[in-house]
Amino acid sequence: MISKVNNKQKRTARILAADDDPIMREMMKARLGDGFDVIVAENGEIAWNMLAKEKFDLAIIDLAMPKLDGFGLISHLRQTPKTVDMPIIVATSRGDESAIEQAFSAGASSFVTKPINWSLFQYQVRFVLKNGLAEQKLRRKLAILEKASHIKDKMLAAVGKNLSKPAENLSGLVHDIIHKDSADTSLFEHGTPDELEQSITSLKNIVENVLPLADLYASSFKLTESWQDVNSLIGECTQYHQKLASSRSVRILGRQMMDSPHILIDKTVWQQSLSVIMEQALRASPAGGTIEIIAALQRDGSFVFSLRDNGDITSIDSKTHSGLGLDLVNRAMFLHQGRFIQQPAPDHGRISALWLPAARIEKKPEKQFSYQRQSDRA
Repeated sequence: MISKVNNKQKRTARILAADDDPIMREMMKARLGDGFDVIVAENGEIAWNMLAKEKFDLAIIDLAMPKLDGFGLISHLRQTPKTVDMPIIVATSRGDESAIEQAFSAGASSFVTKPINWSLFQYQVRFVLKNGLAEQKLRRKLAILEKASHIKDKMLAAVGKNLSKPAENLSGLVHDIIHKDSADTSLFEHGTPDELEQSITSLKNIVENVLPLADLYASSFKLTESWQDVNSLIGECTQYHQKLASSRSVRILGRQMMDSPHILIDKTVWQQSLSVIMEQALRASPAGGTIEIIAALQRDGSFVFSLRDNGDITSIDSKTHSGLGLDLVNRAMFLHQGRFIQQPAPDHGRISALWLPAARIEKKPEKQFSYQRQSDRA
């Protein structure tokens, strides 16, 4: 049996060495020629023309060259798409700090001063080549991710836009069928009128969550932040959901803080998140149940805004944890550098909490007292 031989050989890296010193050019070819394909240029202009026309893996550039010096050559390379990420080693007799700083600012990858320690320089060349290759791969991956993110944004926007109108039309159609043709039982082979209406309501809820979720995941989305008083947020949350709570015979109890701090949030995104967890709590709560809204500062300066219900958490877990609503809350808190925490209450029910770091909390300033009272002046 004859074994197959892999004739594919690893390509030798091509290096362009630009230096106006002929001895240095010969040394580059002699010392690096065993492991690399070294091409030399006597000034920056010739080097630029060669780099523009041919493919090289690395450039070794002297700073003091006629016609086009090393700084100018590096700048040209970093402004050209073909060579924008090509590794560059500066090899020069200038060892002053300003020259080194200027070379790296122009775009150099590494720096070596003359006279060169050739034994060590070979290892430096290999390292810069390897590191440059890794950076090029990383840039390509980032470009792919950026393109995928752009495609994702367009898809989410299209989904949200195209789902909204059909859901409204379908809702209206089912409503008409149920209320105008309820006598025709053949229309309800796949469910009762109540079940159909419930399905349409679920579809509308999904669409309502898709739209804000698409916005939050868009790479162009930015929070519109402002400082908000916590007690005001508690009052608004209680009032906004009071009608739905009353229809389910559930009481919402908003507990005001003694010294209400301010929190730095996007109020619209915050209210969307609260609506999700409040509606979840209302679905779980039995008639006569209570939902408490509690806000508290933690010892480390962070802040927790929580909702506590006394419902049966197993009754809705399978429906809510897999839905888009909690995805929206998690994403919203991530954008606020916070966390969404949900866990069973110690006795019964569930605690849903929005946690914010101390950097987003502004405590009320302590009251200033005058130590010179009117009676003391007499």
